[in-house]
Amino acid sequence: MKKTLILAAVVALTISSTGLAQDSTLFFDIRDNTSPNQIIDTPTYPYTVGALNLGKAGDAQTLYISPDYSDSWETQYPTGWPNNDADGNNSTGKIWLYMDVNLAAGGGTGVISSVGLDMPITAPVTPKNPLGSLAFAWDAGIGWSGSSDGTSDVTGVVGAKAVKVPVSQTPPADPVFDATGGLVPTARYRVGALSIVGGARVGGFGAGYEAASTYTLKLTVNGLLITRVFNGAVPDTTEDVAFGYAAGIPEAPYVDGSVSGGSSALPDATIVVNAKGDFNGDGRCTVLDNSSYVTARNAGTAGATQRQVFMGDTSGDRRVTVLDNSGFTANRSRPAP
Repeated sequence: MKKTLILAAVVALTISSTGLAQDSTLFFDIRDNTSPNQIIDTPTYPYTVGALNLGKAGDAQTLYISPDYSDSWETQYPTGWPNNDADGNNSTGKIWLYMDVNLAAGGGTGVISSVGLDMPITAPVTPKNPLGSLAFAWDAGIGWSGSSDGTSDVTGVVGAKAVKVPVSQTPPADPVFDATGGLVPTARYRVGALSIVGGARVGGFGAGYEAASTYTLKLTVNGLLITRVFNGAVPDTTEDVAFGYAAGIPEAPYVDGSVSGGSSALPDATIVVNAKGDFNGDGRCTVLDNSSYVTARNAGTAGATQRQVFMGDTSGDRRVTVLDNSGFTANRSRPAP
C-alpha cells in the first residue's frame, strides 16, 4: 500500500502505509536509557544475569513493584531496586517505550511519520494484588507535530496516537518534504512511557500468589497505523513492524503497520505486583523465605536475577548483600495488608 505526500499552502498531509521492514522495532524497557546504570546498549547488573541479549533490548521488560500497604510500607526502603523512576516509592514504576528505526526493506530510508498504538493488559483469571493505575504519555522530546495519549486505565491503553510531519517551512513559506523531519533511520527513539502504580495489597496468601499478581501487556496497531513516507519512489510496499525482541532478534511474526488490529504473539511487557522479600511467591515475606534470601545474597552479581534483586535489595545498590539483612528482617515483620 503506497503513501502519497501532498504539500499545499496549509500543509495537508495524506499518508497511507508502506515499507518499514522487520528491522524497525517497538519495545518496552524499564530503563530510561539516560540515567547511570540504565543505558540499554551498555547494560549493567542485574540486567545482564539470565539475559538472552546480553542485557540489552528485550532483557528488561518486567517491572517489579510493591503493592500499596495500609501503613505505606512501600516507602520504607525508598531506594530499593528498581526505583528507576527515582521517586522513592516501591509501589510505582515506569516502563519506557522505544522505537528502533532502521532502513526499510529495499534499501529505502524514509521517515516514520505516525505511530498509532493500543496496549491491552491481560490480568490473571483470579487476581490477587491489583494494579492501582496506569497512564501512558508520548515523550515530548520527540517534538511531535501532534499527539494524543489516548485513554488509560488498569485494562490498558486505547487510542495512543502520535504524528511527526516530515516537512520543512511553514506558511506562507513554501513547505517541502524534509528527509530529516520524521523519525529517521538508523536511530533509537524513546517515544513514550507507561507510569504504573500498584493497587492495595490483598490478603489470602498462599501458593501461586505472585502468579495471580502478574499482568502482561501487548502492543496493537490502532486506526492511525504505523507509517513511513519516502521522498520519491517507494522501495517497499509492506510495512512490517516487530513488537519486541526475542533473544536479541526482532520478534516474529511481524505485524503489518498498514492494518489496524495487528498484535504481537508474545507479551511485550510484564508487571508483577508483589511484596519485597517474598522469594517463594506466596504473597508475603516470612521465615519461609530465609533460605532463598541467603541464596540470592550468595549468588552475588554473577548470578542473582532481576527478580531476586527486587525481592532482596532494600539498601538501593542494585544487588543483594549483607547490607540488606536488616531490611529483609524488617520485611518479615511488616503488617498485612
